[in-house]
Amino acid sequence: FQLQISNETPNVQLKYPIFGNFIGYLKLEISFIRNWKLGITTMAVKKEISEALHRITHGVYVISAKHGKKINAMTAAWVARASFVPPLITVAIGKTRYSHDLIIDGGVFAVNILGKSEIATGKHFGLTTGRKVDKFSNVSYDVKATGSPILKDAIAWLDCKVVSHYDTGDHTLFIGEVLDGGVLREEEPIVYKKDEFF
Repeated sequence: FQLQISNETPNVQLKYPIFGNFIGYLKLEISFIRNWKLGITTMAVKKEISEALHRITHGVYVISAKHGKKINAMTAAWVARASFVPPLITVAIGKTRYSHDLIIDGGVFAVNILGKSEIATGKHFGLTTGRKVDKFSNVSYDVKATGSPILKDAIAWLDCKVVSHYDTGDHTLFIGEVLDGGVLREEEPIVYKKDEFF
């Protein structure tokens, strides 16, 4: 019998037998204490449920944000359309992410849609934190309506202002109105596969 433990450290999931394993218990205890301080409830997710959830199809996107002079971006998969008129989209961002607070404070974000040739770009923005490094060093980008970075190597982009946001467990669901957008080149978008990213 195994449980998969959802850990708030970005992109990390711990798998271990929950019973009779002191190390596993210790990791769970440390995770619980850290998340309790952040106001996040950690819960065990049944392995079969987690595996089924991974089969929901997503693309791969770089979500960029701006607040004052600060910019950052992160890789995300949980993006969806929400309305035709006005054009609205939803983006789910983990509460521990640096970009999360930039979006809260700045009230804007951009969705950079990645093509199949941009797996390296997805990994670049997904495997490091903007708290410690400038992810845009040596990365070409433009700015449009909101000032959020638009990657020149994306296949398409959507520039959004936040119209509302909701607490959804360990993530916040942001609803953004699309102020501007465009297609930069014709290419099939990436379909997210966990083994290729995180």
